[in-house]
Amino acid sequence: REEQAGETCQNAISDFADTCCYNQCSLCGDGKADWSTFVTYEGQSIACGDFEWILRGDNVADGSDTCTAVKEEFSEKCCYEPLSTSCNLCQVGGDYLDVKSDAVVDYQGSSTTCLGVYNSLFVREAADSEQCNAAKDSLGEDCCFQKCKLCQSGFVDTDAVVLIDGGEKSCSALDLSFAQSVIMEGSEQ
Repeated sequence: REEQAGETCQNAISDFADTCCYNQCSLCGDGKADWSTFVTYEGQSIACGDFEWILRGDNVADGSDTCTAVKEEFSEKCCYEPLSTSCNLCQVGGDYLDVKSDAVVDYQGSSTTCLGVYNSLFVREAADSEQCNAAKDSLGEDCCFQKCKLCQSGFVDTDAVVLIDGGEKSCSALDLSFAQSVIMEGSEQ
């Protein structure tokens, strides 16, 4: 076994590091990869976060033609800088509404779910950005709703049970069903 500070190790570093070692290509550098965004790379659909593993597995060096080509093609779509205040599509003033996660909308020329838009804005846009405000204006009504709250002021009694349609149901399950069934506050249900 050879220690880092040992003569054999230091000689190996001096003699072979240039041949044996390289600086790996990193798609996003100091930024973050958006794992919820998928792109087509070499004929396969991959999550942007997978690039680090792919580039390492292919021994792609920083500054190489392959690295430069990958960065030029995918960095804008895949990478972002973490924000101090993220855009919340469903924040209206001080109220936080729920997201209609499965609702499909047109966003930036593509058909996507409201949850996809919500996640993209949250990681890529600041709360006070024009893009955030434009998305809220155009998609807020289609993507956001105020979930029915069984207890308007107070908390759900987790031990309480009610009769619904001839069967017993806990008040907790009833309250949770409002989120799952997307029952809007103020609706007849």
